[in-house]
Amino acid sequence: MILVTGAGGGVGAELLAQLREAGHPARGGYRSEQRALEAGGDAVVFDLDRPDGLADGLDRIDEMFVVGAMGPRQTEQELAAVAAATEAGVRHVVKLSVWRADELLTPIARIHRPVEEALEASGVAWTFLRPNFYMQNFARQMATSISTAGEIAQPASWAPISFVDTRDVARVAAAVLTGDGHDGRVYPLTGPQALTFERAAQTFAAVLDQPCAFVELSDDEARARMVARGLPDFHVDALIEAAKIIGSPIVRCVLGSSNERSGKIPLEGHIENTIKVLKNIRNQVMDAHIKIAIENHAGDMQARELKSLIEGAGKDFVGVCIDSGNPMWTLESPHLTLETLSPYVLTSHVRDTYVWMAEAGAAVRWCRTGEGNIGIDSYIKKFIELCPGRALSAEVIVQPQPRMFAVRDPKFWGPYKNTPAWEYERFIELAEKGTAPPGWVRRPAACRGCARPDAIAHSSPQTNN
Repeated sequence: MILVTGAGGGVGAELLAQLREAGHPARGGYRSEQRALEAGGDAVVFDLDRPDGLADGLDRIDEMFVVGAMGPRQTEQELAAVAAATEAGVRHVVKLSVWRADELLTPIARIHRPVEEALEASGVAWTFLRPNFYMQNFARQMATSISTAGEIAQPASWAPISFVDTRDVARVAAAVLTGDGHDGRVYPLTGPQALTFERAAQTFAAVLDQPCAFVELSDDEARARMVARGLPDFHVDALIEAAKIIGSPIVRCVLGSSNERSGKIPLEGHIENTIKVLKNIRNQVMDAHIKIAIENHAGDMQARELKSLIEGAGKDFVGVCIDSGNPMWTLESPHLTLETLSPYVLTSHVRDTYVWMAEAGAAVRWCRTGEGNIGIDSYIKKFIELCPGRALSAEVIVQPQPRMFAVRDPKFWGPYKNTPAWEYERFIELAEKGTAPPGWVRRPAACRGCARPDAIAHSSPQTNN
């Protein structure tokens, strides 16, 4: 019998399905009773945070696939699984590790290597699978930026990476668990071709028939984006460590994107959760003599909402990374954003924007500084006046197509139902005064990539300066 831990995860779920399809007796180990009941078949609760309860799941198990949930306790969790397997007399453990774990070059490698060492010393037969970057991470982590901003934003890197599909990793795991000759072996797992992020972006552009570019991020920017994708305390700890190393007084973080305005959890719930996370790390932040700068990011919060987050968390250690382009994605004038958030500003992103009214509603397109129609010159003058001594940082993103907001459609307003009329009036005043960029023409209704029939387009590709 084979036990697959992490059976609800990407690799684990695929592995369990492949084993059963091939007729091999396999048991799925899940972290919660509900997941185990939903899975059906031979499924058990196998919560690595409760090592005393692992023995029942190991009854009659000969082979075991081990993977814990990524986080600060992953090493501890997997060590508990190894100890339980050893005690239960499991013959062979297959450990899902990470590329070049033995070199300890990355924080993730330092999570996995102690578990490998424990297996090497356990007396149990073992095999290590060390996959490179998962292909599925493009869908899990980058789908929104690819589809909405036309970019793959990653830390600066031009080295080719052999991206590997999690289904292929599962196939290897299945072969190792059911075949002979794999004891004491280490298998680095890669895809068929090594690609740079730039080449990956070009591939997405060709397949999707829309612009896509690789955008280099600083380490701080890259880590801050990860906060929005889960495990906030763990990643914020990494951010703080990085900031201390490089001597930065500020760590930039984000709550999410416009998706958080319309999901199952209301925006107020996301704000409340973020406040809890920030309060939990307050002492660490204060001891490190740094501050957290929350960005009004990709349409997630209006100024009034971000202000409530800062006041709720504590303005003594939390402030704002104010962005002049993102307010337009929340139907808010950037001038109102600046007026509301100026007392909390720690740093900034300055980006110009075109806004105008189209048949479908309001059209917003980021553009080169000085080309837009939102009054970026007066915004900069006001920033210098209201935020003396704060960094004025240019972040230029040129969108190939505008983002459309169907403000004339009553169904559109659900995510913005709490917007005061006077605040929206500030935005609509800019839109009604604005005109489309010179040289832009309407696309026909059947054009590829148009969000609405009256969306407009231009031949210029997206660029980032």
